[in-house]
Parts: sequence; structure tokens; C-alpha cells
Amino acid sequence: HASEDEALRAFNSLVHSILPNAFGRALGQRYFQLKHYLFFGLCANGPATLDYTCAEIARDEVPRKVLGTFLYQSLLAASLWPLSLMLMEVVASRFLHLQGWRE
Repeated sequence: HASEDEALRAFNSLVHSILPNAFGRALGQRYFQLKHYLFFGLCANGPATLDYTCAEIARDEVPRKVLGTFLYQSLLAASLWPLSLMLMEVVASRFLHLQGWRE
């Protein structure tokens, strides 16, 4: 089993060294880290989250509905916005070679 374990470790090491570069080439270079995308999502959807939540509190909605609205809006800020921005960055990176429209 020692040689099998060594072979598995060597294979894992090889995969960990090659796979990130392969994905990087396939998807294009990303310029931002996940924390930046999350911050952008919070900036884009944070005010709406506060607005919807405070409006439901002002209307004396049941706490379950207020919490549901807050969690839904927070989920949008933490998932939909960052994923949309990542997709836009990947798509935009595919067209960086185009020229002529700036002139």
C-alpha cells in the first residue's frame, strides 16, 4: 500500500499544480477576488435590502416575513450579484482583442 499511497499523493500534487492553470486558460483571467465581488454585491443590493426590510418593519409585518425578506435580499447580494459580475468579466475578457469601436 505504500507505493499506492505515494502514487496517489504524486497524482494529487500533479492535479493541484496543473488544474488551476487549465481552468484559468479556459475561463480567462479574473482580475478580482471573491471578496471584491461580494463587496460589489453588497454595494449594489445592500440599500435595497435595508429599504425592503425597514418598509416591512414599518408596516408591522410578522417577524417571519421580515426575516424572510432580509434573508432573500441578502442572498441576492451574496450570490446573484457576484455571479453576474463574474460572468460579465469572463464575457468581457473574451472581447478584449477587438479594436475599432474606441476610435
